[in-house]
Amino acid sequence: MLRPNPHPPAGSSPVGPLPGAQPGSPSPEKKPLVLVVDDERSQRLLVCYALEREGYQVLEASSGEACLQLAAQHPVDMVLLDAVMPDLDGFECCRRLHAQNSDLPILIVTALEDESCVDEAFAAGASDYISKPIRWAVLKRRIRHLIQASQAQRHLRELNQALEAKVQERTAQLACQVQDLQQLSRLKDSFLASVSHELRTPLTKIKLALELLGRSPLDEKQRQYHRIALEECQAEIELINRLLDLQGLEAKELGSAAAAIDLHSLCTSLLDGVRERAQARQLKLEMAELTSFPAVLYSYPQRLTLILKELLENACKFTQPGGTLRLEVQAFPGGVELRIGNTAQIEPDHLPHLFERFYRVPSEDPWAQPGSGLGLALVKQWVEYLQGQVRVTSQKGWTWFVLWLPSLEPSNR
Repeated sequence: MLRPNPHPPAGSSPVGPLPGAQPGSPSPEKKPLVLVVDDERSQRLLVCYALEREGYQVLEASSGEACLQLAAQHPVDMVLLDAVMPDLDGFECCRRLHAQNSDLPILIVTALEDESCVDEAFAAGASDYISKPIRWAVLKRRIRHLIQASQAQRHLRELNQALEAKVQERTAQLACQVQDLQQLSRLKDSFLASVSHELRTPLTKIKLALELLGRSPLDEKQRQYHRIALEECQAEIELINRLLDLQGLEAKELGSAAAAIDLHSLCTSLLDGVRERAQARQLKLEMAELTSFPAVLYSYPQRLTLILKELLENACKFTQPGGTLRLEVQAFPGGVELRIGNTAQIEPDHLPHLFERFYRVPSEDPWAQPGSGLGLALVKQWVEYLQGQVRVTSQKGWTWFVLWLPSLEPSNR
């Protein structure tokens, strides 16, 4: 039962002297509720009286069964439980209380001080124990410590729950934002595709008209303007084609199977293709010894040609006159490594961004070397299409684009 109006019992008891309420006692606005369980009425009444003087609310029970009922009906903050009681003893009662609420502090009071009884108390779920005769100063400190620890643990659990709720809320918000960004990305891709398709048709017609115009008699000035117009028109068409390729709208059919590629012939042909431009810029072209080449590589010739051509032209474009371009090919089990290097240095901050769309390394004169900023993004996409990897390094005056390409099975796509 709940004891709202305590009266000190008469007679002696095994409880020591009862001091007045201390400054550290619970405040009257928020009194913890302690359940006192003892089959000896005098002992129970004295403990209840002492606790109420310290500012606690008190419930009392004379048996283990009554204890379980009260603990189930009231928000008990702690249980002070006698170990030796008839019918349901304190150890079994402690087990059941702990099963009902594992966070409830339970202080077992026992006259049995042997080690086995203490072990049994803790095994039953007790938070602590105290021996009879009870010393009030010790009991008071243990009760206060157990209740404060329980309240701190409960507060921490509430904070964790609040934090988890905030994390879940924020995660849901981020998921919505990701969906919005994905939708915007799809709209952007659709817009680029539509614009590219709409522009390519008139540009093709303009190019055809310019080619027809070139067959007519033109003076020197007119031919100069005609050449500029034709070059710019071709550049715009190539830009549109690259945009379409990046959006995956014009995946070109490369055949149902990978084909055998003679890398020596392919690399020689590609170097011959950039030789005139390299000579115009006074660049030196180098290729690795033929013994470094594998006999054959199974892959997609058209894509591999586009990859190497783009990297060679890019290296030629950004190498200062008098510099060197080098192509190396090295066979490994299951594939090949191709390295295209040039005598140029790129700052480390720019390297992670080189394969991003429209990214160009800042320059004092951005128009010195025209370009769309899509070439390396396309290279990365094409390499991944071939199930390979590409990376870039730049140190000691050299920049290297390193490709790893597996030799595909002829039946693979």
